[in-house]
Amino acid sequence: MDKQKFKQHLDDSLRFLVELTGRWCFNEFSDNYKFSITPNSRTPHSGLNKDEIRMLRLFNTYEGILFSRDEVIDLLHHNNKVPLWINTTIYESLPDLTIVNLFCSRRFREDKDLLYFVDKYAPFHLLVPVPFEYSSSKLDCKKVEVDGKYDINFQKQLPINKSSITTFKKPLNRFKRMVMV
Repeated sequence: MDKQKFKQHLDDSLRFLVELTGRWCFNEFSDNYKFSITPNSRTPHSGLNKDEIRMLRLFNTYEGILFSRDEVIDLLHHNNKVPLWINTTIYESLPDLTIVNLFCSRRFREDKDLLYFVDKYAPFHLLVPVPFEYSSSKLDCKKVEVDGKYDINFQKQLPINKSSITTFKKPLNRFKRMVMV
């Protein structure tokens, strides 16, 4: 995929992601975007080539850092290869900033290998995180609902600890917490 097409897919997917998330959330979304990049695993495996392992190491050094649109394009586009898939969600909405999480495959592929049958903005797959039921000791989702819509910022209220992050990354649990488009 050439860089211009990748930029266009990012821009188009962001417009649709905001529209889609707006159907479920009452938040207003700023056009000022910052991005976090999260690889689907932070450890290499034998199926990754040398370039993919190098990129994974780079992503690991950027954990917790927010990037501009142009920085994301530079980080995720290499020699006309991009991550095989990128699960794209809005993580947080602030009055002057919308934070988008890019949960990425560690494998980089050419345009012909991307999954267009899943999403026309490949490699971007648009997802909307939804609150799930909590015990009374955790987040009470009823507090974040207004007229049937919820606050996308509920994710910031989730308990952050190693076990909750590990559980969230398990594929079945991630699927249960997302509405796939």
